[in-house]
Amino acid sequence: MKILCPRAYHDPEQTAGTHLMQDLEDCFTTKHTIEYIVSTPTRGISDEVRKQYKHKLREEKNGGKVLIRRFPMFREGKSPILRALRYVLCNNAQVHYGSRMKDVDIIYSGSTPPTLGMACVRISKRLAKKKKKRVPVVYKLDDIFPDSLVQAGLSHEGSFIWRIGRKLENYIYSNVDAIIVINKGMKNNLLKKKVPESKIKVVSNWIDFSSVK
Repeated sequence: MKILCPRAYHDPEQTAGTHLMQDLEDCFTTKHTIEYIVSTPTRGISDEVRKQYKHKLREEKNGGKVLIRRFPMFREGKSPILRALRYVLCNNAQVHYGSRMKDVDIIYSGSTPPTLGMACVRISKRLAKKKKKRVPVVYKLDDIFPDSLVQAGLSHEGSFIWRIGRKLENYIYSNVDAIIVINKGMKNNLLKKKVPESKIKVVSNWIDFSSVK
């Protein structure tokens, strides 16, 4: 089985979920292949490392079981507006490349940025037209947007951003096949939003203290 995984960040970038994705990759590739679609590395790396990846648009690992397909993109900055623009451009590139891939059996999506789930749904719909068969999407939800903005005091219910976030949220939940949440509180949040319980799976995050320092 081939798993397509568009991501916002990937090795050599380091994020809070780096070790989780590596563990999943190790598990997936015992029986399946996984293909990532990511931009040129940007987060937490030096200019020298970024330069090394400037023309490294395709990379294979684990005997061909892991394929990393990269596309060029300007570096991530601190401006929220430019960062949001960068996310949208990255998602459009991921839809472009993902829709042209062959033999994709399932799409695995994270929730960073919040638009990534929508991009994966778009890929699924386009692939379905070609294959005449639905390509399921599994959505890993680590952060519930726009609720997280309200809790952080960055927005409020009923605001313009909140309304857009709710529409985006509803679209993703309605079109993905399974939603993985990391605790029961998040599951209850989705149930209150009329997400079918059959779609929701609780899988807590994990860490191996012997390997992560």
